[in-house]
Amino acid sequence: MLPLAAELYRRGEAEVWLEKLENAEDVCVFFAKDPNSDWKGRCSVYPWRPSLCRLFGFSSRKNKNGRPELVKCSRMEKGELEKASAAVREGTATAPDTSLHAMGARMASPGQASQLQVEAMNINKALLMALKQYATLRYFADQS
Repeated sequence: MLPLAAELYRRGEAEVWLEKLENAEDVCVFFAKDPNSDWKGRCSVYPWRPSLCRLFGFSSRKNKNGRPELVKCSRMEKGELEKASAAVREGTATAPDTSLHAMGARMASPGQASQLQVEAMNINKALLMALKQYATLRYFADQS
């Protein structure tokens, strides 16, 4: 998420996105809705999309009962993904398991990654954290 935050600052768009985050719902702030559809749209920062979106357009995780469940963008609920979600739940299909990657991130950077992974957070919250962290990094770099 930090590379995207850096690009938004480079373009001078960070403040605009911070304002959008203030009023954001659960839907990703980068999702540009298609005016002709209830659920279609596109990513407005596709070339700079976060690594989660880049690596896992959809994936799975273990729920509290240890069973796999599909993890996806909230705008992907319609159509074929309902079938995919059922197939993952029933075990007739698999999707990349993000649990292993999250564990790897925590092991690679125990202090920061474990702090950030205490709760599953939606993409808007992750963006807000990344923009704040990047602003802090820029501030201290400018002071040197």
